[in-house]
Amino acid sequence: MSIVRRPILSCLAAGMLMFGLHATGVAAQPRGPTPLSRTQFGVGYAGNAPDAMVGAAAYVLFPHWGGVGIYVDAKFDGRTPAGERGYDPDYTSRQVAEEVEGANFVKTEGSWHSFNVAIMRPLTPSFVAYVGGGMAKVDQYDLFNVRLGSPVGFGGTVWAENPETAETRANFMIGFMMRMTARVTAQFGYETQPDGVTVGASLRLPSW
Repeated sequence: MSIVRRPILSCLAAGMLMFGLHATGVAAQPRGPTPLSRTQFGVGYAGNAPDAMVGAAAYVLFPHWGGVGIYVDAKFDGRTPAGERGYDPDYTSRQVAEEVEGANFVKTEGSWHSFNVAIMRPLTPSFVAYVGGGMAKVDQYDLFNVRLGSPVGFGGTVWAENPETAETRANFMIGFMMRMTARVTAQFGYETQPDGVTVGASLRLPSW
């Protein structure tokens, strides 16, 4: 999978506009939620499409100063080359290239995992913005073709981790949470590492 993609801020902007219009409409309804008056807790799913689609998020939102909260999440790649049948944990990429006869490099793939913290702020009773960041690590794996019957890999191919090219990068994130029901909140945003769209849904307690 590609490690660097072109920014998708235009997609985020479209989502922000859509969510903003929806949130404004919900807030204008006579039966909409009232302004935050007690502490809210949330827990649920969060993923960064398309490279880190497995994850979880939690937050706490306090009514003080018009509403302020803390959001945390952890995300990772649900499928990595380390799970392939040809992966050999006893060899690094350099060892395969230098020690395995007939090894030919094919490609590189990365696997991401990240941890983030953000500050939350209600814009309306139905619409909460957040901004923050964290650290994202990408582990690199190289694929080689090897001779059939080679002691490494499986079926003439081998995946090997390349620790020399692994990176830890600073991540920036911005997004919004929108009240869908009294207990369910949807999430949409943008992250820089890996470059992608944040999507999620959470259960809010108590209902609001």
